[in-house]
Formats: sequence, structure tokens, C-alpha cells
Amino acid sequence: RGVNFARRSGVSFQRQLTHLQKGANAVAVEWFPVRDSGVDRELGFDHAEIVAAAIERLRGKAEYTSLPAYLLPETFTLTELQQAYELVLGRPVDKSGFRTRVRAAGLVVEAEGMRTGATRPAQLYRIRSPGTLTFFPRTFSPRKE
Repeated sequence: RGVNFARRSGVSFQRQLTHLQKGANAVAVEWFPVRDSGVDRELGFDHAEIVAAAIERLRGKAEYTSLPAYLLPETFTLTELQQAYELVLGRPVDKSGFRTRVRAAGLVVEAEGMRTGATRPAQLYRIRSPGTLTFFPRTFSPRKE
């Protein structure tokens, strides 16, 4: 008889995780991308159900909290923040409504600098109160087609 424990953990998109260690009962350990409500890999025992429950819980919390913001580096653009939410939620969100809600909740403040790239420069932001979840009064609306 076995007992399984699952712990969800946010890992920064920018951080390189090169050193995974297997436990006493593991032959190998690997990172797998999440697809829909699981991974594209057969998992042993009841691990597929555990992963599906963790994904559902994370997506549920992402609907009304700032949890996805903690997956980003210290400074980020609003587009990067929206992409983090869309990645976690598994669906697009309305850009205008997203930005309005994030600013109204006081989740972010402007940081020094701009992100430059192929498009026009974008203002950098940071989380106003790192380590504290911000709660939104309602969920994020899907993107209008």
C-alpha cells in the first residue's frame, strides 16, 4: 500500500533547473510540459489523477488571485504577465479587461526600465507586495474573438 503526496510549486520561467535529484524509489526524474489537465506521458499508480487535481486547483486559484505573477522574474511587462495567466488558465483572456483589473487591484507598480525587442518598447513592472497574494473580485473574462 502506498501513500502519495503532491505539492504544487511555481517555478520561474527564467530560472534554469538543471539539477533534479531522484529519490530512493525513483529510477529517473524529468520535467514534463502540462497539456490540458495532465502530461503527455503515462504515469504510474494514481499520479495522473494527482497531477490533474493539482492543475485544476492551480487554474482555479489563478482565476481570482495573483498566483501566476509569481512565475515571472522580478520585472516583467504586462504582456508577459497576461501570457503567464493564459498559460496557467489554459485559455486566452481579454487584454483590456485584464490590464484594467490588474491595475485596479494594485497588483503591480512600474519598475525602472523598458523591455525592448522586435516591437515598440514596453514598460517594466514588478509585484507591489511580493509574497502576498492579491485577490480579484471576479474571474478573468475570456478573450473576445
